[in-house]
Amino acid sequence: FAWLSHVFLSKPPLLTSLLDILVTPKQRGTILYYDNAFPGLFAAVGLSILGFWLTSIAISRTRDVFAARGFQGRDLLKSNATPIPESLGLPTAAVYMALLFLFIPFRYFSSQLQGVSKTGDDWEGRMDGRMGFPHHELASFLSALLSFSCAIVLGFLDDVFDIRWRYKLPIPIISSIPLLMVYYAGGGGTSVVVPGWPKGLRSVLGSIVELGPLYYVYMSLLSTFCTNSINILAGINGVEVGQALVIALSLCLNDVLYLDPRAGQPGSRSSTELLRRHLLSLCLLLPLVGVC
Repeated sequence: FAWLSHVFLSKPPLLTSLLDILVTPKQRGTILYYDNAFPGLFAAVGLSILGFWLTSIAISRTRDVFAARGFQGRDLLKSNATPIPESLGLPTAAVYMALLFLFIPFRYFSSQLQGVSKTGDDWEGRMDGRMGFPHHELASFLSALLSFSCAIVLGFLDDVFDIRWRYKLPIPIISSIPLLMVYYAGGGGTSVVVPGWPKGLRSVLGSIVELGPLYYVYMSLLSTFCTNSINILAGINGVEVGQALVIALSLCLNDVLYLDPRAGQPGSRSSTELLRRHLLSLCLLLPLVGVC
């Protein structure tokens, strides 16, 4: 946002004159301040609004096509047996993935302009990248896209071939490998906090339990649970999408609690690392809320 402002607002074109009328210099400074504190957040909000509009168009344009190809069923909780089109999650997922791809330059191109050092051999395309660039954050984002793509392909193939459960269950475990490897490369923790209830549990196990490799087994199994706990409600009066929307909104609310422009400073409710993690989560969830 700051880079776009510098390019388009540094000269006196028509856009500058129009924004001078709509946005005061103080308001523009406030926008740039929060954009610098929460990089990519404004782009995620804008893309979520765009996603709602594009998803509405995509569903209205493709529903008849899917029904004509035989992808249709009926609502299990309605007495009306009129067939309705199925597999409309595919155009919705396509819009969601497109939004996440569009989000990448808004977030990570601006990172190249802020505090990234250049060396004399940058033209060689060094494998270790540039110093100061959030490589691990970008790797986490791309690994999430890869896992999303696997889940989308699995969902569509299930609609087409009606895959049996014994084949469908292990596929999300395999698709979670990119996420787990990036988590391992970033030195992610493998310990869990023991709850304080029931009383006496912490006196036996301690406050923190180190799971080690079992933590990665738990994470891979969690991906299978999350995928199928949503999919199992398909065809029940919109509960499938409604459940995903409620979960996404609750996670967004939790992420917003950690957004503090003074993160890492005395008196702040969030650390710099917590801010970056929850901001990444929010940027993935907002477009999902838009397409739901």
